[in-house]
Amino acid sequence: MSTISTLVRDRHVECVESLFVPILCRTRPPSQPQCELVCRIIKSIAIPKESISLFVSKILLDGIDDRTGDPLRTMPWPDHSIPILTSCLQKNPMLNDGTIVLLTQQIDQHSKDATFAKSVKFSTLFHALVTKFGPQLNTSGSLDMLNRSSVRLKTFLGKSILSSLKKL
Repeated sequence: MSTISTLVRDRHVECVESLFVPILCRTRPPSQPQCELVCRIIKSIAIPKESISLFVSKILLDGIDDRTGDPLRTMPWPDHSIPILTSCLQKNPMLNDGTIVLLTQQIDQHSKDATFAKSVKFSTLFHALVTKFGPQLNTSGSLDMLNRSSVRLKTFLGKSILSSLKKL
């Protein structure tokens, strides 16, 4: 972990593009230890907001691995990968409206699944999006979709998210 931490501190963009994104977005889903490692690094190291923004946009979009040319897909959302995105959002990166809309659509899609509706990790991600990016959600026209999604949640955060959305 210390080697990777040092590398991330010194070469954060390269680590995002050549290490984190390929681990999380290849055709095989990432393992729980891989997700925990990436999450721990994001939480513990002062990565510049620009690099976090790049990381969030890359894990939400299909693409090509620049190094190998292999296809990369959107990061799958098993329960162990959701905290990665939550940790990124809690660092307040500068996300463009397209990324916000894409994230909103992903949350809406996943909220229809009963497993996600009951997941505290998913609700925490949803809450982080609403509390950190509320004004941007309002201007991007995503509030109606998020209101519908928040009603589907079956966790204690559902009502808190709904009340936060109404304040926007």
